[in-house]
Amino acid sequence: MTTSTRELQGKKYEDQHPTNVTDPAGENEEGGDFDFGDIEEVIELNADTNPEELAERLAGLQEESEDMEEEEVIVDMATTVFSKHQGSVFTCSLSPNGSVAATGGEDDLAHVWKISNGDICFSCSGHKDSVTHVCFNHDGTLLATADYGGYIQVWEVASTNKVWEFEVGDLGRADRTTGHCLAGVTTARLG
Repeated sequence: MTTSTRELQGKKYEDQHPTNVTDPAGENEEGGDFDFGDIEEVIELNADTNPEELAERLAGLQEESEDMEEEEVIVDMATTVFSKHQGSVFTCSLSPNGSVAATGGEDDLAHVWKISNGDICFSCSGHKDSVTHVCFNHDGTLLATADYGGYIQVWEVASTNKVWEFEVGDLGRADRTTGHCLAGVTTARLG
């Protein structure tokens, strides 16, 4: 058990409680330990406490808490947003010259995008399952796309033509072991 002095509402209280204690009555909604360090304010109740004023004060504290939660604003710093996929995006690759990006997703498609404005250059169709791998060759003239079922296609970027295809079997095991997955992402962003 630790003893610490805390200043609450201008008064000093001697705390004879351990820092974390288990809630014996099971009243802590989150379960588990109760941390006295999380106490923000102590409201003393006595015979002179006006219930209406207390209710108003507690309602005000609740509103302040909700307002603080609503004030958390996430600033999107993305310069380009790719949002054509219908579902999760699992993979992304940038061309070596940085002018285009390729993405593959749950919708069984790969798309090649202009990085400057997010417009689609072309879509790679024909996959039978989620596209889990996309990769440009060393000079960005070719793009390889592969789906979860093991169907691989190679595309010539300038002409947008498919130049090669092959089926190797389930690539699902490769996804689980390499960790090259952006599962749960519905748009690809560059920032």
